[in-house]
Amino acid sequence: MAPMPWDKTIAALADPTRREILRRLGKAPHRAGELAAGFAITRPAICKHTRLLSTAGLIRVTKSGRERSYQLAPSGKQSIYELIGTLEQVGHFWDSALEAFKHYAESEQGEEPSVAGQRNFRSTQIKRVSTSAARTASRGIEVMTIRKSIWVERSPEIAFRVFCHDISEWWPGGFSGKDSKVFLEGEVGGRFYERRPDGSEYEIGRVTAYQRPSLMGFTWRAPSWDVDTEVEIRFSPENGGTRVELDHTGWEQSAKTRDTRNNYDSGWGTILGHYQKALAASA
Repeated sequence: MAPMPWDKTIAALADPTRREILRRLGKAPHRAGELAAGFAITRPAICKHTRLLSTAGLIRVTKSGRERSYQLAPSGKQSIYELIGTLEQVGHFWDSALEAFKHYAESEQGEEPSVAGQRNFRSTQIKRVSTSAARTASRGIEVMTIRKSIWVERSPEIAFRVFCHDISEWWPGGFSGKDSKVFLEGEVGGRFYERRPDGSEYEIGRVTAYQRPSLMGFTWRAPSWDVDTEVEIRFSPENGGTRVELDHTGWEQSAKTRDTRNNYDSGWGTILGHYQKALAASA
């Protein structure tokens, strides 16, 4: 079978070290020494990874004297778009196959409705996100992401607990004002919602990932929007504390979300500031 144009893209993205390199370069170009810092592997090993990423067309390498610098390659975006489109086609096949297997398994094993419901919800979210990404790519619209990263002097277990379980204690109000409280139900399919002083509630989104203490995700829809955006928060041990990384994606979907992206960019900075204060007071 002849190789496909995105085979090298898949191979490049398959390794977590290479994905981390791309994440760092997505923030800013790096010199070789800067890029290698923080990895638990040697600098020659990092060079092998960057060589593969360069071969795949995902990064650009420039050389000045003996110093190499790395940055994301604009041409790599098209490779990602082609891959997304292909995955959407494969997704249609798996949707049908998994639906058939689900019916078979439930009839043979009598699966609990609550378990089936969570699995169906997660499957629906994955399908919706991949379809939206492919549709956006096909229209040539630039993908927009809010990305935040902070380091906190607490373990991942505590950082996760304070963000998820104690969110109503530190989150600075809701869409209805500072007196509203925000709550998050700790399971896939659970609600992410605000409760107003009069007892009424507004559902901001639904939990799409809940892997204690490393990952949590939820959808986000403001009252004036007609589309969902996606929030993913990762908690990783780093230097005796925890690196908390937040990605908020999906802003390119409509004019309303594009127009409010900058406000949310600064808003997430404020929210994470409240979160850090809550962590500082936690045991």
